[in-house]
Amino acid sequence: MRALRLATLCFLQILLLGSKLLFAQTLPLTSYSIYNGLPESTVYAIYIDSKGYLWAGTQSGTCSFDGKQFKVYDSQSGLPDNHVTAITGGAGGDVWFGHRAGALSYLRNGVVKTLRAKGYDNSANINTLLYLGNTLYAGTRGNGLYAFTFNGASVAVKHFDIKNGLADNNVNKIEPRNSTELWLGTNNGLSVLDITKQTIVPTPIPAALKQPVTALYNSPGGELWCGTASGISILTGSNTLDEAKAALANGVLQDKKINSIRPGQNGDIWLATGKGAARVSGKTARLFTKANGLLSDIVYDFALDREHGLWLAQDDGISCFRESPFELYDANDGLVYDETYAVEEDTDGNYWVGTVKGISIFAPSAGGIRKVRDITTKDGLLDNFIYDIYRDSRGNIWIACVDKGVSCYLWQEKRFLNFDKNNGLPGKQAVSINEDELGRIWIATLDNGVAMYDYGSDKLQNFTLGHGVPAKSFWTIHRDSKGKLWFGTRGAGLVSLDAQQTAFSIVPGQQKLVNHDFGSISSDTKGNVWIATIGDGVYKYNGKSFEQYGNRNGIRSNNPYFIFCDKADNIWIGTNNGIDRFDPVKHTTISYTKSDGFMGIETNQNAIYQSASGDLWIGTVKGLMRYRFSVNAAKTPPPPVYIVNKHLFFENDSLSTTKLSYDQNYLTFDYRGLSLSNADKLQYSYKLTGLNAGWSPPVGETRVSFASLPPGKYTFMVQAAYPGGEWGKAATFAFRITPPYYLTWWFLLLVGIALVSLGTWLYRYRVEQLLKLERVRNKIATDLHDDIGSALSSISIFSEVADQQLKQQAPPEKTREVIGHISFHSRAMLDAMDDIVWAVNPRNDHFDDLSVRMREFAIPLLELRGMKFEFNFEDGLQDTRISMEARKNIYLIFKECINNILKHAGAKAISVNVSRVTDGYEFVVADNGKGFDVTAPTSRNGLKNLQKRAAEIGGTVEVISKPGKGTAITLKVNII
Repeated sequence: MRALRLATLCFLQILLLGSKLLFAQTLPLTSYSIYNGLPESTVYAIYIDSKGYLWAGTQSGTCSFDGKQFKVYDSQSGLPDNHVTAITGGAGGDVWFGHRAGALSYLRNGVVKTLRAKGYDNSANINTLLYLGNTLYAGTRGNGLYAFTFNGASVAVKHFDIKNGLADNNVNKIEPRNSTELWLGTNNGLSVLDITKQTIVPTPIPAALKQPVTALYNSPGGELWCGTASGISILTGSNTLDEAKAALANGVLQDKKINSIRPGQNGDIWLATGKGAARVSGKTARLFTKANGLLSDIVYDFALDREHGLWLAQDDGISCFRESPFELYDANDGLVYDETYAVEEDTDGNYWVGTVKGISIFAPSAGGIRKVRDITTKDGLLDNFIYDIYRDSRGNIWIACVDKGVSCYLWQEKRFLNFDKNNGLPGKQAVSINEDELGRIWIATLDNGVAMYDYGSDKLQNFTLGHGVPAKSFWTIHRDSKGKLWFGTRGAGLVSLDAQQTAFSIVPGQQKLVNHDFGSISSDTKGNVWIATIGDGVYKYNGKSFEQYGNRNGIRSNNPYFIFCDKADNIWIGTNNGIDRFDPVKHTTISYTKSDGFMGIETNQNAIYQSASGDLWIGTVKGLMRYRFSVNAAKTPPPPVYIVNKHLFFENDSLSTTKLSYDQNYLTFDYRGLSLSNADKLQYSYKLTGLNAGWSPPVGETRVSFASLPPGKYTFMVQAAYPGGEWGKAATFAFRITPPYYLTWWFLLLVGIALVSLGTWLYRYRVEQLLKLERVRNKIATDLHDDIGSALSSISIFSEVADQQLKQQAPPEKTREVIGHISFHSRAMLDAMDDIVWAVNPRNDHFDDLSVRMREFAIPLLELRGMKFEFNFEDGLQDTRISMEARKNIYLIFKECINNILKHAGAKAISVNVSRVTDGYEFVVADNGKGFDVTAPTSRNGLKNLQKRAAEIGGTVEVISKPGKGTAITLKVNII
């Protein structure tokens, strides 16, 4: 090789010295303190109720936790004492609390109540509680054991102390051993209570347990784990001691006094002490303290939730531990520094971990890794800030030192070979290294292009912006399964390299892309190239075109730090808040954050590697994360969901009825899925039966509103699921919106009856009108027949007479007389026809039209006779409608009166008055003629015709006359 600055390290022997087996020291814990809502830091008791809520007991009250927020209950909420020392569940979802001051209280339907029972004075300090069947057992400090048996509203109290067989009056723990026995841990050993007989049963106990028993746990195998002031003792089913298993647990304890014993996941058993929490798993035991991530070394109690999370009640808050495929290795595990950027395996299978302060080397070992040593600039490394590590086909380890250049550890020669700007590297900010099919090493820099090292010529060849490359800044180099190199640049996007010709080219099809800053590249087994952009999420290049993926697919960051395709074609995406796993087939994403065990939180640029064993190693700002595919998380049942509030419109008050009126048709539902681990990740689907039949697409919102609901029966249903998981049982709320009165059945029935009645009336009215029309037609026909027929007959007769006279050559005077008769009857016929036509014309249906017709008839005749006359029509009558039959008969009556006056009255003056009267209308025609005796018999038909016509329109005619006094004829009509 060409003479370059060399730093030789011979540390083959050193690699084998000073190593020790390491498990991940930092537990994947999620912790909560007073800053998150706890009423006080010290938590003495912890419990998971039947609905899945977490309860914590402190000296400042108790609180429930739903995975998102705490709800505190204290003396202002109804607690008799704020110091809560024990919690257990009760019948019907009740939660019971034991207090330091001796009281017992319970929460029922959101209301805190205090137990008051004859035979219990609320004076003994409560140590422990257990609700079994319909009985609440309370172990006290100094006052023995109480059993409260509930039967409806009544409570029976039974007290046990040393007087009736109890080993000691200080009862620290109660544990069911089988269906008939309760084992009691006291300050003087164990006692056994027969549940059926409610008596203390004498039981042989090993002498080693004649001491204070502070914790009990009966395992599924029938072993009774007993925590004492001096450690763990284990009673077998035959009540003998298993000293070997107890020794395994006691061997890791730093404080032998046991506060609590509870089961964990996969059969593990956890022990709470004043100096940490111990986990006994099979034939191994391990102690965890504040150095492993606990809030405090003092642990009081445990509780296992439905999602397999183990909750620890501690002196400084509560923490939740969940078994996770993720493990964190940091400075506590020997890492030279937490912030990690690179991982690579050497030929021997050791892991080289690059940090901002050098390299740590670990050797794999069963169940963990073994620290070998650190490498820094003191050992010949060019710089301690390591950005990438790459093992080439010769086994040499290439190291990108972001501020200085590149170091290469020559595996066979056990020495470093360094490259920087002074000896041929185009730039000093080396960030990525890879190898082509010809065995040449390619180095990407952020400040000045790329370099290629050829082992054959032992030379560096540089490719910069002015010498064959389309960009100055390069972020990453990736080699796909076919050996092709892909480069991610700043500003020029995706660049490919033809290794045979050493020719760079910008991949076509990028013109329409939003972003051209490509920080990380990977490829799957199908040949697709996946790209993490700096600002626009993820791109996939299939060889022809680009496709973008981002927030709409669940990918949480548009600025991912890396992208990596594992051997199963899962797409892993590093973010500033954990890591995402993207399914390229379903286009869905599962996110892993701190609550899932990803304790590193923020990942680093291109800091991911898959080892030969299949594990993923991920560099973060808080250390090195390991993801083990072999660790299968326990199957978690779907989360329960609860409808927490129902609102009308946007009112704050909760809806309290299921029957709503038609104008109460804007409803809002608030719901919450209960998850103590992933409340923020829950997905919801809902539907409103009666409105739509199908479930909504998954949503993250916990509120939905329905507007303008029509009357009907409805059921709101909502279900919850973890991302990609099964849907849980739906919560439901049924309600009914009543219709307005005009849409009720009885109103519609009445409307139907009314419509039928109206239809019947309209039909009858129509028939009546048709009959009326037919009568009018018949009347017109009759009038035509009577008047016109009579006139025509007269004309015919007089025509024949005239014809005979002409033949007989009668005197002209006689012939003219006959012709005069013909003329008279012709005019009479025309007048009759004119009257009929006027009467049937609908345009003549007002009083004004009648008055005009009456004047047009009378005035010419009266003027011809020189008679005085006056017409008086009351104001307001002009626009009054008048039927055809009425106006015809009124007019003919009037006409008859005028003709009679002209023929017989010998009058000098006539008056016509038309007015409204109480029961209708009144027409009066009066003259000052000679009058007549209305009682005298007569053969004339004039008055009879007047009476007849008046009767046809429902009226009456009255004639007032005396000889020499004139005549007045009055027509009264009720309905016009």
